[in-house]
Order: sequence, then C-alpha cells, then structure tokens
Amino acid sequence: MRISVAMAVYNGSRYLPSQLESIAKQARLPDQLVVCDDNSNDDSVEIIRKFAQKAPFHVDLYVNEKNLGYSQNFSKAMSLCDGDLIFLSDQDDVWFDHKIGRITEIATQHPKINIFINNAELTDHNLVPAGITKTEQILATGYPIRNMVMGTCSAVRQEFISYCLPVPGNYGGHDNWLHDLAGLLNTRMILNESLQYYRIHRGNTSTYFANTHRKIYRIKRIASDLFSPKDRLSEIKTMHKRRHILMNWLIEHARIPPNISQNTYYLKKIIDDLEIEIMAIEQRIKLYEGGKLSRILPGIKMLVNKQYSYFNGWKSLLKDLLQ
Repeated sequence: MRISVAMAVYNGSRYLPSQLESIAKQARLPDQLVVCDDNSNDDSVEIIRKFAQKAPFHVDLYVNEKNLGYSQNFSKAMSLCDGDLIFLSDQDDVWFDHKIGRITEIATQHPKINIFINNAELTDHNLVPAGITKTEQILATGYPIRNMVMGTCSAVRQEFISYCLPVPGNYGGHDNWLHDLAGLLNTRMILNESLQYYRIHRGNTSTYFANTHRKIYRIKRIASDLFSPKDRLSEIKTMHKRRHILMNWLIEHARIPPNISQNTYYLKKIIDDLEIEIMAIEQRIKLYEGGKLSRILPGIKMLVNKQYSYFNGWKSLLKDLLQ
C-alpha cells in the first residue's frame, strides 16, 4: 500500500519543525509528503524546503499565489497525493512513531472502510500532555462518539478522496465534508487508540468546544449548553444547509465508492433517509417561530416520533425549550 501525507500550511513556522520531524521518524515511512503552503508570510516555506533536502521520502511543495483558506488548501493538497491511503496532517501536531504503521495495518484488515480516525492526546502549546484524550472530552459532554471529527487524525483511501473532491466551498470544513459523507455511507471507523499529540494553542483553526486541554465536566458543560446565549437556531440552520448540500451532491453524482457497493437501491435509501432527516431539522427550525411555551407540545411530539434521534435526543429538546 502506497502512503501519502497531505499537509496544509499557513504561517506555521513555530510548530512546523516538530510535526515534520515526527513524520520523518515513523516506523512505517510515507512514500510521499505533499505540502501546500497557503501564501505564508513567515519562513514556513524555507523550513519545508530544508526538510525536503534530508527527508527519507519524497516531498512535493506547492506555494499558493493567493490565500485559498484552510479547507480549500487541504482540498488542493489531497488532490495532489498519489498514495493508496492519504494521511491528513496539520502543521502543529506531533505523531507517535507507530501511527502510519498502525493505521495502515487496520486499513488492510478493513477494505470497505474509507476513513479511519484515531484518538489523540491533548496537550498545551508546549506539548505538555493534559492526561486526557479527544474522545474522552467528547464523551464527557454527553455527546455521542460519532461527533469525533478531526482532519488531522484522519486517513482516507485515495478512491474515496477522488469520490469526494472537490470539497464544496460553502460546506464549512474539508474534514466535516469527508466525515459527514463517509458517515452517511457507513464507511468510517473511529479508533479509541491515541496515535498522536493534538496541540492546543491560540492559533488553532478549530474552535470546537471539546478542543481544550482542560478536562470537561458533564454537569458544567450541560449547564453551559442550556443557559448560554449561543444562537442555537443558527447552528440548526447550518446543519440544515449541510444536509441539503450532501443530498444534492449524492443525487447529482448518482454513485457510491466502488469498494462499498454499486447497489442503486442502497444509494436511494441513503437519499431517502436524508430527506427524512432534513424534514426533522425543518420541524425543529419551526419550533423557534413561536415562544418557549408554544414549543413544548410540538417538541414532545417530535421526541415521541424519534425526530430528535437525529440530534442529541431529549437533551436537544431541552435546549430548544430553554433557548
């Protein structure tokens, strides 16, 4: 199996050397590293060029003439990889030396899985471990483990990359796009095994609440969720937009990855299920048209009809009633 690493870089000189070194120290080295620099104004490009001279694998460096943004820069990097399995890499993490070998082994054992996502040890900006992992943080909030989406912890089969690209510019993240599509097709695997450090610092692109090296306590998180002034309706509308994009994309492409199935009935069922989910989201949006008291009965009806199963069950209903 040929291995590629797709790395997106932008002003990453502070932490970039550590991540490059961790890739070079892999027990199972990649065959190719593709780096797309998004028009950095620090010395990131020079760091990569110097690394390429001594790297024990081929390094392809591309420097964008203008800034593409995080998601589209990754989309470009992935499209330039020629490996059978493509590892996505941020510029500021550190991989454990057995990461590539371990994921490659699991990918060989599970030929119908297209995305593998490993757990990560959370650290501060100095790479001091916090003693907690990303999956532990998610579970501590009461959210299901399916909410685990981290591009930097992901490895994707080439044929699935070809199937997914280009990433829609209005979707909101290349990793969300890849994992949401793989989730619909039931072709993603979440591993509880930590295979890298995830560095938390001020420059992190992701602002997801679970990305903190401070331990999350469920009661505190639930209270914050219920009574914070966060615009929950906006979040629901974003979910509605993304599901529409996914459904339209599946209808337009009218196919699924060859290593899953070519059964047209299977594709139709996925689209039909998406339509039902979209209707549930629209029903939830309608709750917000009236006051809190007017939401109670239709909200309970949605819960009984299992429409809240597309969210976080009764917890999501409670948030809607208190927002």
